[in-house]
Amino acid sequence: MTLLTTKAQASRVPLYISTAFQLCASKWTGMTDYSVAKRALQSESVSGILEDALEQLEKQFGVLLVSRICAFITAARNGLSLGELTDVVSLEWDVVSEVFEGKDVVVRRLNSVLVEQVLWELQGCLAKKRVGAGGLEAYFWSSSVFKSVAAERYLYLTDRLVATHRSLANYWRDKKVKEAAGTGAPATETKSSNGRDKATTVVKTFGFNQTLLILGKPNERRISSVVWHLLNCGTSGATEAVKTLQSISFLGAAIDAGLLDEIWNVSSLRWRTWGLAFTVRS
Repeated sequence: MTLLTTKAQASRVPLYISTAFQLCASKWTGMTDYSVAKRALQSESVSGILEDALEQLEKQFGVLLVSRICAFITAARNGLSLGELTDVVSLEWDVVSEVFEGKDVVVRRLNSVLVEQVLWELQGCLAKKRVGAGGLEAYFWSSSVFKSVAAERYLYLTDRLVATHRSLANYWRDKKVKEAAGTGAPATETKSSNGRDKATTVVKTFGFNQTLLILGKPNERRISSVVWHLLNCGTSGATEAVKTLQSISFLGAAIDAGLLDEIWNVSSLRWRTWGLAFTVRS
């Protein structure tokens, strides 16, 4: 702790001190080598400490898994719960393939415990807030500094940013995993029947329910997120957003949830930014 105290006295920035403690010092034990601790705190800035921590996490859990988890939390309209985050990351075929390393599995879905381990390692930079009428706990970056670091590291390419919003939009629209994945291809198996080999395409999916109504009540998470993410997917997403806003069932659910004004204001602002106008059929 002497090293942390020295760093704290030199910095005198509360966020630096708390980040250094949460991401580094809190995990040290009496057996931690001084050189290891010194290397962990070699950065003089908050962003630098998080960058170093993310680099270590990528080595521990894999670059794809850590990058997608951070990217989805950064891009999500209203944060993501553990279950939602596990679902949407599981739709990324390249991530799942890296985790399972080519192993044949019945359901291509990540274990939520694995995702939770990554979140636990980042607990000093994340905040959990209750969202929606159901009081679901969703993860957000606890500081704009952390969010900026994640955005610059994982969403700096326009294609990656658009792909992230597309994955979230597909998830909230309840798209099938084959359509939502965007990368990779379904597995092909060769089965023998009556002595003849036959190639069969096998798409291993998992179920999730993001319908407009759940148990007769509006799905607020889907309603408040889907249009916003579509509007961040470029021209093709804008076209789909218009169709969504023209859907009577979607508008009805939005009205029941009391979210129509919010959705309309967000959509109108985005369209004005593009210099476009849109109308919704009455």
